Amino acid sequence: GDELQAAHDELERRVQERTLALSGSNAALAAEVEERRRAEERLRASEEEYRLLFDSNPHPMWVYDFTTLEFLAVNDAAVRSYGYSREEFLAMTIRAIRAPEDVPELERALRERTHQALDTPGVFRHRGKDGQLILADIASRAIHFLGREARLVLAADVTERRNLEEQLLQSQKMETVGRLAGGVAHDFNNLLGVITGYGELLKKRVEEPRLRKYVDDILGAAERGSALTRQLLAFSRKQVLQPK
Repeated sequence: GDELQAAHDELERRVQERTLALSGSNAALAAEVEERRRAEERLRASEEEYRLLFDSNPHPMWVYDFTTLEFLAVNDAAVRSYGYSREEFLAMTIRAIRAPEDVPELERALRERTHQALDTPGVFRHRGKDGQLILADIASRAIHFLGREARLVLAADVTERRNLEEQLLQSQKMETVGRLAGGVAHDFNNLLGVITGYGELLKKRVEEPRLRKYVDDILGAAERGSALTRQLLAFSRKQVLQPK
């Protein structure tokens, strides 16, 4: 009877130990499942943040393979700005959107095969699908994308801004020319006034027909010069008040 009781007690003890062990394993498994769930939530949040920063960015963005130069991803703004569909982009390399005359410089940078050679920010000439020139202010950085060495690029379209800057510069140049023309016209008009005044006096005192003809020629030239100065003054006022 004692031996049977001892065996029963031993069995009970082992069952309890096993139960405790299983409970510990279940708790560890539950903790692991919970940690995995949280990791998945963080990943989803990170992916959502990526979509917000990449897909919804108002500026064109893309990712390209650092070795093959193939586009790996493009956002909606790039599709709108460049005119290529997403499928067309993903079948191209970055050479296809560069202006043909700039491709040799791109090739030179690529031959160096260093990220530093491609990290220099600046404005580059791109071409859309319709051949339209796009001035793109480029910023990029090295990333790993789907296990591949790649670069993330942001390309702000500054074409309109540059055109407006050029128009403003041209307007400033024309205004300067107008002011200069006005100054010259005033000075020249003063000289013509002196010539005309003395010519009129001389005409009154000259009796000989041949000499009077010379005086008339002088006065006629002065009048034509005066007409030119009036045109210069009109031009200068137009350029100063209404620069184009």
